[in-house]
Amino acid sequence: MTVSEMHNAVRILVDKIDSLSFVNIEPEEIDFFLNKEMERFIKHRTIGVNAGDKGFEETQKRMDDLRIITKNIVLLPDPVSLDNKPNGRFVTLPSIIGDTYWFSINEEANILVAKCNSPKVLSGSIQPGVTYIVSSGSIVYNLVTYNEGDTFIGTTGDVGGLPFDIVDYTGDGIVNSTEIKRVEVKPLQHDDYNKTINDPFNKPIVSGQFNQLRRLQLDGKMEVLLPKGLVILQDYILRYIRKPVQISLTSSTDCELADHTHQEIVDMTVSSILETIESGRYQTNLNELNKLE
Repeated sequence: MTVSEMHNAVRILVDKIDSLSFVNIEPEEIDFFLNKEMERFIKHRTIGVNAGDKGFEETQKRMDDLRIITKNIVLLPDPVSLDNKPNGRFVTLPSIIGDTYWFSINEEANILVAKCNSPKVLSGSIQPGVTYIVSSGSIVYNLVTYNEGDTFIGTTGDVGGLPFDIVDYTGDGIVNSTEIKRVEVKPLQHDDYNKTINDPFNKPIVSGQFNQLRRLQLDGKMEVLLPKGLVILQDYILRYIRKPVQISLTSSTDCELADHTHQEIVDMTVSSILETIESGRYQTNLNELNKLE
């Protein structure tokens, strides 16, 4: 349905076809109720209780209901802040018009760690294009000093137009090769932080087959909590429900949800209007809504 068709459907159903009982409902008022019920529809499909007692994505219809506003994004970590928890890194959530984060449905992260059981990389063994981490101490590579926890990438030099690999470093630091791991990120409540961060079964951990990060949420950001040690957040992979664009007859903005949801939203809107104007038809209309999937 277009926004005009949704408005016409609401007017017809509220006015009982030809009675014209409520002809003074303004377009802006219908927009208000349509947007309110569209948002309620999304919340019920995502996290709420519904008449079919079905969870998010439990049926194909559930998947189709929200497919247009289900998004995937890869976010880079913000610079380190004084507001960070120890080993925490903030990631700013999307907030532009038409792509505003609303509800998380899946979270993962790519992290860089020292390769498991990798021996120390000796000076003279650095390879171009490979990422290394300084596990302790400090080194100088290609005239740049790197301290514990810093990473660098093997590179090449040039003398007289002849390229060569820069394979040596100086200093007493220990250098290890690295690998990227993609790990699950699980939400954490702020009031559980102090007990969870030291809980061996629930704290952030990257060890062999046991890989899990935790995260807090603060001021439009996710704070990814990393394990103690040399673990570097590369990026944060988020699948989420975005906030829908508001329906508006004035700006000719249609409902962007899948077309098969429009009649359900219209029916919910009619029920909400009838309740607001205290119509005796509210209970009848509510009984019909309860039959919706």
